[in-house]
Amino acid sequence: YNELDPFTKIAENAIAHLNLNNLPNPFATSTTLSYELQQPEKVSLSIYNHLGQLIYQTEENQQQGTQHLNWKAETVPDGIYYYRLKFGDAIANGKMVKVR
Repeated sequence: YNELDPFTKIAENAIAHLNLNNLPNPFATSTTLSYELQQPEKVSLSIYNHLGQLIYQTEENQQQGTQHLNWKAETVPDGIYYYRLKFGDAIANGKMVKVR
């Protein structure tokens, strides 16, 4: 883990375990993170802009099975965004691109 750039630590095992997808990517107005939980978990989604500023966050308890989190990004400018999905002790990070 590099404290100067928290996005360099991508939990590939967590992504594979979750069967994590971010579609569409690139996107114009919204994108959906889909993943599968092996057990009920408290899930937190944080989205950051290219400067590392937190611009969106949600947290909810979710059941076992396939889950979907939709981010409606109509009000944010085009650009590169980073997400951090936390569940249990695992963290999965990724990148998304908003275009018009």
